[in-house]
Amino acid sequence: MIRGMRQATDRAGRFVVGLALLVLLLTAFVRDLRQFPRSFSWPAAQAEVIETSITIEDDFSVDFTYAYTVDGVTYEGSRITFFQYAVFANRFQNEQLVAQHPPGTPVQIYYDPSDPAQSVLMRTIPLSQLWSPVLLALCLLSVLLTGLVGWLFRGVLGRIRTGVWGPVGQ
Repeated sequence: MIRGMRQATDRAGRFVVGLALLVLLLTAFVRDLRQFPRSFSWPAAQAEVIETSITIEDDFSVDFTYAYTVDGVTYEGSRITFFQYAVFANRFQNEQLVAQHPPGTPVQIYYDPSDPAQSVLMRTIPLSQLWSPVLLALCLLSVLLTGLVGWLFRGVLGRIRTGVWGPVGQ
């Protein structure tokens, strides 16, 4: 009895954590998906790179900060491109970006005229890195489909086992 309750609690906990992670990923994806096409009408501004570094923990992420001024107000931005959580995922690409943009380097950025604090360095995803968000989307889709098929299969087996669709063995 206790073991069954513990297993049910473990499953429920994994489900809640998985659902929370999925919601976070989808929220970031939808936010970027909404801003991405709008950014093509954003005005450009000159910026200066303040800091670039690579953090090596679970992955190779880039800390990239630039400063720019719009209507006399100075802002700091750190977004390299949209979907960057999926794009800049390998060490070589990150090292290349950092080497090309040392602190003090002038860069052109694009900012949201309705909220100048929102900016991006590159409005497009470099073609050489397009495989990463596509691969991420395929992985998420396969996980969702696998979970759905497993859930449906488990329901069908449960109904067969309990005899809801007729006696077992017929």
